[in-house]
Amino acid sequence: MWNIKLTSKNQATFPKALLEEMRVRPGERMGLVREVRGGQVAYRLVPPGPDLSWIGCARKYAKGKSHRMEDIRRSIGRAIGKKKGR
Repeated sequence: MWNIKLTSKNQATFPKALLEEMRVRPGERMGLVREVRGGQVAYRLVPPGPDLSWIGCARKYAKGKSHRMEDIRRSIGRAIGKKKGR
């Protein structure tokens, strides 16, 4: 069990060892999930997950283009050829 100190400004101070175990760095956010277990309310800290905000950002460039592996390789080959020919 970890002891967490609450300041007069309702800010929590977590032990360094706990944050290292959770792989949380200063400035990162953690989630707090409310759960009901056996009729009692419990709260669970959730460490930050990977940043997935970038997913879908290339969608506008891929729209209307073939996603077949053969076509992708051909496109990559053309780009490499252009780069070598500068």
